[in-house]
Amino acid sequence: MDDFALRRGHEYGTLLIDMQSRRPVDLLADRRAETLRDWLTQHPGVEIICRDRAGAYAEGARSGAPHAVQVADRWHLWRNLGEAVERTVIRHHACLREPVPEAVPPASVPVATAPAEQPRLVVRTQQRHAAIEQLRTAGYSLSRISRELKLARNTVRRFLRADGLDELVVKTTSRSTLLDGFEPYLHQRWTEGCTNAAELFAEIRNAGYRGGVPRCAAIYVPSAPLSPLPRSRLPSSRSVRSSAGSCASLAG
Repeated sequence: MDDFALRRGHEYGTLLIDMQSRRPVDLLADRRAETLRDWLTQHPGVEIICRDRAGAYAEGARSGAPHAVQVADRWHLWRNLGEAVERTVIRHHACLREPVPEAVPPASVPVATAPAEQPRLVVRTQQRHAAIEQLRTAGYSLSRISRELKLARNTVRRFLRADGLDELVVKTTSRSTLLDGFEPYLHQRWTEGCTNAAELFAEIRNAGYRGGVPRCAAIYVPSAPLSPLPRSRLPSSRSVRSSAGSCASLAG
């Protein structure tokens, strides 16, 4: 059994499938525990119930088929593992980074302004976190919070499952950009004396960079010479999650 969206974020139904024949059995009008309980009561003899982590399905299966064994399918096991790995990496990702001193470029070097997208994302994350926490403290359910704030259930669920605002902000600000992978080369060329932004842009463009000039001009200009050797990049939370999934598949 699993849910499906009739109107995403607002209205959902439940699909029941026979795992042996792999054919649909029935469609339920919602995903409430009572609806599933009534269906199981009217169709006795179910021995194994394969479901996701939804509490409503667990309660409905427990009350409607108390003797049935509840299990999770392979996809949900992988998703559980992936989310657990991703949360762990996000929680400790900042600990792996060495602090970088703020750069003070020479007066003759124009200082590129930081992209405006990141502050807006951080502010939005802070506002959503505060609003969701306020409604949860007031006793609102996940569904009601979703309706009140006009947010998808998965978004609300992700905020509620986070260990705190810091985890959400780290995940928001750790998004990769097209410039990732070219920064060590740009730092090296800058320390070698090449300070012409147009020339630097042309070089990384030939090397495969597909971004625009504004993004290239926003590179970090060090106040002290950096080592010409490229630094190894820390793995992103998504890459670690994918690696964990690959290992789990091989182990299975």
